[in-house]
Amino acid sequence: MEARSAALMRRTWLRQVLSLLIFAALLFAPAGTLRFWQAWLFGFIFVAASSAIGVYFLKHDPALIERRMTAGPAAEQEPAQKVIITAILIGFFLLIVLPGLDFRWHWSQVPTWLVLIANGGVAVSFVVFFVVMKQNSYAASTVRVEAGQPVISTGLYAVVRHPMYAGALLLTICMPLALGSYWSLLLLVPTIPVLALAAPRRRAPSQTQPTGLRSVLPARALPPGSRHLVAVTPSAPLDRSAACGCACRWQRRSRCTAPGSPAAAAARPGRSANARS
Repeated sequence: MEARSAALMRRTWLRQVLSLLIFAALLFAPAGTLRFWQAWLFGFIFVAASSAIGVYFLKHDPALIERRMTAGPAAEQEPAQKVIITAILIGFFLLIVLPGLDFRWHWSQVPTWLVLIANGGVAVSFVVFFVVMKQNSYAASTVRVEAGQPVISTGLYAVVRHPMYAGALLLTICMPLALGSYWSLLLLVPTIPVLALAAPRRRAPSQTQPTGLRSVLPARALPPGSRHLVAVTPSAPLDRSAACGCACRWQRRSRCTAPGSPAAAAARPGRSANARS
């Protein structure tokens, strides 16, 4: 286990160093100078926040780091998702490069106060990323569902359906202004719809793959009359086509113990429905 942890740490920091060099080149090479203070401020916040998150989860949840290291179009299984992730990466690349060109040719004059506010938004987006990963250890970089993976319905997931993408949206909107470029805002026109298209696909496998997910929705948060829910086990795949139509629509009809359900009717002559479940 220690050898595996050490290997993961080496891979993580090697990737971090390589990413930092590429990131710096993309920021400053288009600007043609290192006297690009907006890039220094944005780069410091971006690198410091991502490094702090990496250090924390390397110590407290290395499995999460290992999951998130499998990323990029090649790691996706669905062809459509490969295209979407490729488009997102191209958009992110342009959002870093274009502000440098803007700075070099003096296309925009973004006031300092607006640059500072935008960088504050960048920092907030990383707080969102941290909270999401803290609440959901299965927040992988690819569309995947693992056996025993819970359906998170609390924390940020109770507020917004896809909190990781909400953080990414905030980061995407703030980046152009944080780097002092009005013209880069034009890149949001194609980038935001692609992010919106990618977000719903993160939920699709949980509705189609035969994976046993167990709900972590607290009983007090369940809709009225739905406390008869039976937890799904890894041997009980989700099957929307066989849903009973009541509050436990994520369960198989045969497992439902609601009044009037097949299981409840079968249990009525003898033992109780609870005993059968």
